[in-house]
Amino acid sequence: MIFGARWIQWLQQFDRREFYRLMAIVAGALLLFMAIFLYRYYSLSHQLEQRLKQVNVQRKEARLLLEQYEHVIAQQQAVDTLLKEEPGFKIKQFFATVVQGLNLTGHLKQDNETSSHELVDGYIEVELPAQLQGLNMYQILELFYKIEQNKRVYIKESTISKTNNGLLNLDVAIATFEAAELPT
Repeated sequence: MIFGARWIQWLQQFDRREFYRLMAIVAGALLLFMAIFLYRYYSLSHQLEQRLKQVNVQRKEARLLLEQYEHVIAQQQAVDTLLKEEPGFKIKQFFATVVQGLNLTGHLKQDNETSSHELVDGYIEVELPAQLQGLNMYQILELFYKIEQNKRVYIKESTISKTNNGLLNLDVAIATFEAAELPT
């Protein structure tokens, strides 16, 4: 109570004009502090909001990377399973069997050799190029279908060109994976 009385006594010593000036200064100072506080508050809020948006973008990217990683691991396990099922698979023999089964041996231009190159994670891609001449579209589609029936083999590249007599020439490269070291 004594504290409040001192303030009242101190304020009463001012005349009306000085009192209003003092109150204007106090009100201005309060408004200035409030303005500084609000500016700082909204500035920090905006910075935190921007940082939250960045974190959300990074979180989505991380989730996408994890999903892609899981997909790659699943594919790798599927390839490992295929490699274990047929450890002695030879792409050249497979292709010769398919061509012979479709009676296309006479259309095979030359006997090509396989080439291989090492890929990531201990796999080797074995590629076999082949050239067939004088085919019709049905024979080409039948060949592609037979190749794609085998899970281990895929068509890496193909080029079809038309000859003067209306038949088609096919340049095709098929490939498969082998393990550099057999997985355990």
